[in-house]
Amino acid sequence: MSPVPESSRLSVVRAGGAIAALSAGAAVYLARPGTVVMTSWLPGGLRASLRAALGGGLSVLPGWFRGVLPDLLWAGALGCVLALVWRGDGARARLAARSWLVAGLALALGWEVGQRFGVVPGTFDPLDLLASLVGYVAGGVLGGGLGPVLGGASRERAGVQSTISSTREEVQ
Repeated sequence: MSPVPESSRLSVVRAGGAIAALSAGAAVYLARPGTVVMTSWLPGGLRASLRAALGGGLSVLPGWFRGVLPDLLWAGALGCVLALVWRGDGARARLAARSWLVAGLALALGWEVGQRFGVVPGTFDPLDLLASLVGYVAGGVLGGGLGPVLGGASRERAGVQSTISSTREEVQ
């Protein structure tokens, strides 16, 4: 049996990071007092039980940060997953990746803009908009790097070894 390529293991780690970010964003909403749109579909008893299980651990964070954290995490997860899935060499692959990344950014920002104009339920907050932008770009970088998608050379195409693989070879 051949060993799993380093890039495959890294992709699994990145996908796990995106799932963790989605879960953490949901947990932040559940830990908040009151009901927000994201948790309104949960029965009150279940919402209260989940809230009690999460405890008040978020109270150490500033209120403004607790408010934008779910947007930051969810947009980051979206950017990470899209950058992870949509990659490849060649002009057609980069064009497809760019298209999906722009669509993802429009979705991440459009949700908040939709709130501003009353098209989407919720409360508009410019900090949420900024958090979504920062999260999406950071997620895209962590999901495999935006450089290859935007036309830059990937590490593999540039002939540069990753630190992880060169360290592993030194150990063997």
